[in-house]
Amino acid sequence: MYAVLPGLVVFLPAFDQIYPMLAMLVIFAWVRATEGSAIQAVMLGALVFVVTMMAWNLLALGGFAVLHAVHLLRRERFAKAAWLRLAMIASIASGVAIGLHAVLYLLTGYDAPASFVRALATQRAIALPDRTWALCAGLDPLYFLLAAGLPLLPLLAWSLRDAREWSFVSRSGPALAWLGVATILLIDVSGLLRAETARVWLFLQPFVVAPAALALSRVGRAQRATVFVLQWLILVVLVARVPFIEP
Repeated sequence: MYAVLPGLVVFLPAFDQIYPMLAMLVIFAWVRATEGSAIQAVMLGALVFVVTMMAWNLLALGGFAVLHAVHLLRRERFAKAAWLRLAMIASIASGVAIGLHAVLYLLTGYDAPASFVRALATQRAIALPDRTWALCAGLDPLYFLLAAGLPLLPLLAWSLRDAREWSFVSRSGPALAWLGVATILLIDVSGLLRAETARVWLFLQPFVVAPAALALSRVGRAQRATVFVLQWLILVVLVARVPFIEP
């Protein structure tokens, strides 16, 4: 599915393709940490450090962490042990990330907070007046889904409907798939990352690609081949006709 994902292919050569991989690692580390893995909590902190050295927009994955934490607390009836476990994970991860940045600052003088402030200023500078909240909230998901390829949409809907049958979410129920979609909607409504979502939101593509691919794995070879051919045709059309892929 990823090999013919328009949003990854049309922007080659670029560094954007690594962002979905980082996002998947962060999501994996967070979920495993909430299941009791202290090592994954440390890995989460290290990944946050790497992310903040590359692209600050990936910090928007914190929206998924918050939604997932609320789901876990509700599932465990807001027990004190659940609160303490989440607090411990947050403390370990943030401690590792801040510690690594402190070491980097002592060694090189790189000022991460100043970099973050500059990134926010740059974001405000490129937020053109005509990119209003209403316009972006309505059109940004369209460009995001266009970058995902249209055949993915019915697969995603099918997968969300039958999410209870997925083995990989059996311990958390169908919530992971739904929380992923909710994260996309949260970022859209918040207006945090406006416009150019075919590229800027690439790190959110795993939330739709993974469930769609799982749904695709449950059909026959002929149906899978049909989806891949349709995805390839859409990719060709985008490369040939859609102006937002121009340099």
